[in-house]
Amino acid sequence: MSDRPTNTGRSIANFFKMSVQEYLGENGSQKAAALAFYTAFSVAPLLVIAVAVAGFIFGEQAASGELAAQIEETLGAEAAATIEQMIATAANFSAGIIATIIGIGALLWGASQVFVSLQTSLDQIWDVEPDESGWRGSVRDKLRSFAMVLAMGLFLIGLLLVSTAVSTVAAVAGDLLPAEPIVWQTLNNVLSLALLSGAFAALFRFLPRVNPAWRDVWVGAAMTAALFVIGRWAVGLYLSNAAMASVLGAAGAFAVFLLWVFYMAQIVLLGAVMTRVYAREYGHTGRRQKPDQQDQTLESRSDLELPAT
Repeated sequence: MSDRPTNTGRSIANFFKMSVQEYLGENGSQKAAALAFYTAFSVAPLLVIAVAVAGFIFGEQAASGELAAQIEETLGAEAAATIEQMIATAANFSAGIIATIIGIGALLWGASQVFVSLQTSLDQIWDVEPDESGWRGSVRDKLRSFAMVLAMGLFLIGLLLVSTAVSTVAAVAGDLLPAEPIVWQTLNNVLSLALLSGAFAALFRFLPRVNPAWRDVWVGAAMTAALFVIGRWAVGLYLSNAAMASVLGAAGAFAVFLLWVFYMAQIVLLGAVMTRVYAREYGHTGRRQKPDQQDQTLESRSDLELPAT
């Protein structure tokens, strides 16, 4: 009985060791750099669409205000102002129906590119063979990326709902259940962490062309969300002390944004590797490709099966 905690600790240590080794073996930093590059060009249209989707329920002003608050809390006022200017420029359509349609199409295409890049990286992490189904597979991948773009709006709705619900409960129950503000802030953070875990679970489950088991996905998503929150706090603390944006002006604000995106891209890809390692070593996933890939040979499919545990 006394050896059980020790064995558990060793298993956890071995799990993280294997995850980091495989991440480095997958050239994770290079994949993260590519993902950060696409994110830099996709962030403005992506956030425009997210605000538009969330605006249907909460109104555009409330949605954009929540988004601005999240960005400023993480990156500082200068970087937040730069990103808000990028969003305003991307949302400024020319007059006319045709110009508006073209503008919306450009927004969808630009916003989806980061998910196309992420899907490619996730497929490589899961050792999925390149898609050879032609234009049909390409269309399916694009539709999947567009769905993820719209899901970003739903995620912003979730953040607004959590924030509103906690504020309402704090106001109503404040007299009945006196509590320090940090209690409500902690509750808000816990609920936001759960929501973030759900967002990562959706990414890891639906974006790659494999079928990981939900039990495996949730474990990886929860660990990714925790690392994401810790990384967000650490990067925010560093940036607030470095004052890079203040020293370099607008260029510094954009450099701050790129640094944050690159770091977070590494967290997401490391989380994907952790999901794969957990599924292989402890989980239930047989890495079967999705139906759009089932025209491959039996041999190529069998190569994607995880060893039984």
